[in-house]
Amino acid sequence: MKKSVLIVIGLLPIVFLSGCIGQPPTFSECENATNSTERDLCYSDEAFYTRTPGYCEQIRDQYIKDDCYFALGLNMHRRSLCNRISDEIMRDDCLAGI
Repeated sequence: MKKSVLIVIGLLPIVFLSGCIGQPPTFSECENATNSTERDLCYSDEAFYTRTPGYCEQIRDQYIKDDCYFALGLNMHRRSLCNRISDEIMRDDCLAGI
């Protein structure tokens, strides 16, 4: 549980702070990211700001993908998004938060 909470706590500020800097990223900007982590975080940001779960599917890193579904599941109050989280503890935390 602590691991999933730390991941969420670590990644969510990136999502929120990127919105303070300017417009949310676009799909093409994410595709042109210089490394895979940057690309995955870009898709996570795009998913959150556009409320489009399909962007989470573009994410390769499982922890970032789980965090994407976690943030969207809570934000959109959709259990179906929480159920896409592979980490059982994180999934349970998401479901409990709805």
